[in-house]
Amino acid sequence: MNPHGGWQGSLGQEQFDWLVRTLDESSDRYVVIASHHPSPTLTNGYAPEGAEERVLGDRVVAALLSRANVIAWIAGHVHFHAAGRHGDDERGFWEITTSSLIDWPQQARILEFVRVNDGPTPEIAIVSTVVDHGAPPQWNASALDDPANLAAISRSLSANDYRLRESSLRGLNLESAPEVRNVVWRCPDPFASSS
Repeated sequence: MNPHGGWQGSLGQEQFDWLVRTLDESSDRYVVIASHHPSPTLTNGYAPEGAEERVLGDRVVAALLSRANVIAWIAGHVHFHAAGRHGDDERGFWEITTSSLIDWPQQARILEFVRVNDGPTPEIAIVSTVVDHGAPPQWNASALDDPANLAAISRSLSANDYRLRESSLRGLNLESAPEVRNVVWRCPDPFASSS
């Protein structure tokens, strides 16, 4: 977020400096970053005169790429499942976004991180599974104390997404491709030589 306004994000210089220090202190272990904004939406550099500098996505990605032990960045904000790799075959990390539970069809993403050694070199496998909640398809107005019934109501309400109307102001497509839902992504194990 940017406390000076706007719906796209950025980091304050102090927060960015904290991130860099924390990354430096974590050089002996795998690192997974979690944030609300993914790097493509860290674009709001506005700061009034006298306020600290705002740090945008490209600088954050560069800081993460400069540390070999960063394996993933998980974010939301965009309300859909997506994934992309930063770096190359030898070094880098996966940036993974996930949908919002407020949007139809209310899917959640489960991520598992596994060390594997089934190829020429050890790797980290990031196993993604997208799940639906187990609410019934119909809801009952007289069972408002039942969590499963409340989840069914929530699912019904989520189907009324204003962004999917013909006159949508934002024109968002909330669908995601199958290759970014139930999938396994791999990256080199940054600690392979010490394993």
